[in-house]
Amino acid sequence: MKAWKINLKEYNFVGRVRDEGGNVVQRTMPYDVKESLALILFNQELKLSIEESFKAKDLADKIRASQNGSVIVDAMEMARIRQAYNIVKGPGEHELEFFRRIKDAEEVEMEEKKVKEK
Repeated sequence: MKAWKINLKEYNFVGRVRDEGGNVVQRTMPYDVKESLALILFNQELKLSIEESFKAKDLADKIRASQNGSVIVDAMEMARIRQAYNIVKGPGEHELEFFRRIKDAEEVEMEEKKVKEK
């Protein structure tokens, strides 16, 4: 079965923040890819129904539970991520690496799990 592997490792970007004196300075900061990927699923522009929100929550939980620096998603999960990806307008330059990881997710093969009947 077709699946995609998305890199969830943090990356650093240079952003502008105010220091203690109120001056704007550049600082290197981490970008939380895992949490950003989970949160993009709830973009208000998606206008999710209650049922769609539950599905988004399940996928967000799967992403947050990932421990190895990546997550493997199936075709339906990737379609949900791509729907959220495609609705974003005007991303900041520091977000482009995040969106590149979705766009260029590695295609992998995933074994189909057989559902046991009770």
